[in-house]
Amino acid sequence: MTAPVHEHAFDEATVQAVIRRALDRLPLADTVDNLIAALCWHTERLLPAVETKDWSAHGQGELVTVIVDGVRKKLDARPASGAVAAARAVYAQEVARACRALLGLALVEPGDEERLRGGPQ
Repeated sequence: MTAPVHEHAFDEATVQAVIRRALDRLPLADTVDNLIAALCWHTERLLPAVETKDWSAHGQGELVTVIVDGVRKKLDARPASGAVAAARAVYAQEVARACRALLGLALVEPGDEERLRGGPQ
Protein backbone atom coordinates (compact mmCIF):
# COMPACT_ATOMS: atom_id res chain seq x y z
CA MET A 1 0.00 0.00 0.00
CA THR A 2 1.39 3.40 -0.99
CA ALA A 3 1.48 6.14 1.64
CA PRO A 4 -0.59 9.24 0.84
CA VAL A 5 1.42 12.10 -0.63
CA HIS A 6 0.71 14.39 2.31
CA GLU A 7 2.54 12.08 4.72
CA HIS A 8 5.80 13.10 3.06
CA ALA A 9 5.08 16.73 2.20
CA PHE A 10 5.87 18.24 5.61
CA ASP A 11 7.50 17.58 8.96
CA GLU A 12 4.99 18.22 11.74
CA ALA A 13 7.61 19.07 14.39
CA THR A 14 9.31 21.62 12.13
CA VAL A 15 6.03 23.27 11.19
CA GLN A 16 4.98 23.42 14.86
CA ALA A 17 8.33 25.00 15.81
CA VAL A 18 7.94 27.75 13.20
CA ILE A 19 4.36 28.40 14.30
CA ARG A 20 5.48 28.69 17.93
CA ARG A 21 8.22 31.16 16.96
CA ALA A 22 5.53 33.45 15.55
CA LEU A 23 2.90 33.01 18.25
CA ASP A 24 4.91 32.80 21.49
CA ARG A 25 5.72 36.50 21.24
CA LEU A 26 5.54 39.25 18.66
CA PRO A 27 8.29 38.56 16.10
CA LEU A 28 11.24 40.94 16.13
CA ALA A 29 11.69 43.43 13.30
CA ASP A 30 15.06 42.02 12.24
CA THR A 31 13.77 38.44 11.88
CA VAL A 32 10.13 38.91 10.85
CA ASP A 33 10.69 38.73 7.09
CA ASN A 34 12.52 35.40 7.37
CA LEU A 35 9.78 34.13 9.68
CA ILE A 36 7.08 35.19 7.21
CA ALA A 37 8.93 33.41 4.41
CA ALA A 38 9.16 30.21 6.47
CA LEU A 39 5.50 30.36 7.49
CA CYS A 40 4.33 30.97 3.92
CA TRP A 41 6.53 28.14 2.66
CA HIS A 42 5.09 25.68 5.19
CA THR A 43 1.55 26.92 4.58
CA GLU A 44 1.91 26.44 0.83
CA ARG A 45 3.18 22.87 1.42
CA LEU A 46 0.22 22.08 3.67
CA LEU A 47 -2.42 23.30 1.21
CA PRO A 48 -2.15 20.29 -1.13
CA ALA A 49 -2.16 17.90 1.85
CA VAL A 50 -5.52 19.34 2.87
CA GLU A 51 -7.02 19.82 -0.60
CA THR A 52 -6.39 16.27 -1.81
CA LYS A 53 -8.52 14.69 0.91
CA ASP A 54 -12.13 13.71 0.23
CA TRP A 55 -13.80 16.13 2.64
CA SER A 56 -17.06 16.27 0.68
CA ALA A 57 -17.75 12.59 1.28
CA HIS A 58 -18.21 13.46 4.95
CA GLY A 59 -20.11 16.72 4.50
CA GLN A 60 -17.03 18.84 5.22
CA GLY A 61 -16.16 19.96 1.69
CA GLU A 62 -17.68 23.44 1.80
CA LEU A 63 -16.14 24.25 5.18
CA VAL A 64 -12.67 23.14 4.14
CA THR A 65 -13.02 25.08 0.87
CA VAL A 66 -13.82 28.25 2.84
CA ILE A 67 -10.80 27.66 5.09
CA VAL A 68 -8.45 27.00 2.15
CA ASP A 69 -9.73 30.05 0.23
CA GLY A 70 -9.19 32.21 3.33
CA VAL A 71 -5.65 30.93 3.71
CA ARG A 72 -4.88 31.65 0.05
CA LYS A 73 -6.22 35.20 0.44
CA LYS A 74 -4.06 35.64 3.53
CA LEU A 75 -0.97 34.51 1.61
CA ASP A 76 -1.83 36.92 -1.23
CA ALA A 77 -2.07 39.82 1.24
CA ARG A 78 1.59 39.61 2.25
CA PRO A 79 2.92 43.06 3.19
CA ALA A 80 5.95 44.43 1.42
CA SER A 81 9.26 44.01 3.21
CA GLY A 82 9.41 47.80 3.61
CA ALA A 83 6.10 47.92 5.52
CA VAL A 84 6.09 48.88 9.19
CA ALA A 85 7.72 46.09 11.22
CA ALA A 86 4.74 45.83 13.59
CA ALA A 87 2.39 45.24 10.65
CA ARG A 88 4.69 42.52 9.31
CA ALA A 89 4.87 40.93 12.78
CA VAL A 90 1.08 40.85 13.08
CA TYR A 91 0.87 39.38 9.57
CA ALA A 92 3.36 36.67 10.61
CA GLN A 93 1.08 35.76 13.51
CA GLU A 94 -1.97 35.66 11.23
CA VAL A 95 -0.18 33.32 8.84
CA ALA A 96 0.97 31.20 11.79
CA ARG A 97 -2.67 30.75 12.86
CA ALA A 98 -3.66 29.82 9.31
CA CYS A 99 -0.74 27.40 9.10
CA ARG A 100 -1.78 25.83 12.43
CA ALA A 101 -5.33 25.32 11.12
CA LEU A 102 -4.03 23.68 7.93
CA LEU A 103 -1.66 21.48 9.91
CA GLY A 104 -4.58 20.25 11.97
CA LEU A 105 -6.54 19.44 8.81
CA ALA A 106 -3.53 17.77 7.22
CA LEU A 107 -3.09 15.48 10.22
CA VAL A 108 -6.67 14.19 10.33
CA GLU A 109 -8.67 12.24 7.83
CA PRO A 110 -12.13 13.29 6.67
CA GLY A 111 -14.69 11.53 8.81
CA ASP A 112 -12.42 11.10 11.87
CA GLU A 113 -14.85 13.08 14.01
CA GLU A 114 -17.72 10.90 12.83
CA ARG A 115 -15.78 7.73 13.69
CA LEU A 116 -14.88 9.05 17.15
CA ARG A 117 -18.55 9.70 17.89
CA GLY A 118 -19.38 6.16 16.76
CA GLY A 119 -21.32 7.27 13.69
CA PRO A 120 -21.57 5.46 10.35
CA GLN A 121 -18.25 4.32 8.93
